[in-house]
Order: sequence, then structure tokens, then C-alpha cells
Amino acid sequence: MHLDTISNLFRYGEDSIELGNELSKMVGVAEALSCANGGDLTDEYVRFVYRGVDSAASIFEIHYGPWNETTRELRRKRSAYKKRYGHRINLE
Repeated sequence: MHLDTISNLFRYGEDSIELGNELSKMVGVAEALSCANGGDLTDEYVRFVYRGVDSAASIFEIHYGPWNETTRELRRKRSAYKKRYGHRINLE
């Protein structure tokens, strides 16, 4: 999955919707894996997922606007990560 994301970055550009779709899928997989592991996440893993959510949300907002359901869902996920882990590590 990670190689597909890097490939799309270089093929289509850093603001491409193709990259946004890959990031969104990658975040979904990462969240499923974290649930399977009981939700005990390392700081590095949390930063990785947070950056993916943030980047995907920005790309979706560029292409579809802030009212788009996927954009709004990604922003909600970003806020949830910040609320849940922001006290423990710096997510900015």
C-alpha cells in the first residue's frame, strides 16, 4: 500500500486526487490494524496516520470543497486523533 502511495505521488503530483484516494485507503487500513491490535499505538504510528489523514483531507478539500462528505469525514478523523493523542505527542 505504501509503495502505491509513493508511486501516485510521483506520477500525479502532491495535490492529485489519486494521491488523496490512496492516502484515504491507507488511513482506513491503518485504523483497521490499530483496532485489531487493541488500539495500543506507538507515537510514530499515530503521527503516520495523522499525517495521512491531514494530507488526504487537504487534497479532498482542494478538489471537492469543504462540504464534501469524504472531506468532512477525514477532518473529523483528524480532530479525533488530535483530541485523543494530542496531549501525548505533538501532532502539528
